[in-house]
Amino acid sequence: GIIFGYDFTLYVVLQDNETLIARYGKLSEEHDKLVGHRNHKQRIRYHMSVKKENALLREEVARLKGRLTFKSGQVDELETALTRHSSHKLLSEQAGVESSTPSRHSREQSVEIKENISPKSCQ
Repeated sequence: GIIFGYDFTLYVVLQDNETLIARYGKLSEEHDKLVGHRNHKQRIRYHMSVKKENALLREEVARLKGRLTFKSGQVDELETALTRHSSHKLLSEQAGVESSTPSRHSREQSVEIKENISPKSCQ
């Protein structure tokens, strides 16, 4: 009984050990793929290329942010101009409607102006 129990426990421990060794091997391979080569010089070159790429990407982001700011300013200016134009057009249309039916006062003023203009002053 005791020897059988001991053998079984040893068997389970040895199985766990083999499983852990296999898992360690897989994880080690995965780690090597993720980190890169074990060669120190290659790792340094890879790190430098990543830093260079990062710097280029930062420059591009800064450039694109500048363009975005510029374009946003243009859009704001166009929206303001469009609003002004729309308001002006609306006011002109309203004034046009009002002026198409001149009031008695404005008719009297135009008659006065015409009467005050002499033919000599037009020459």
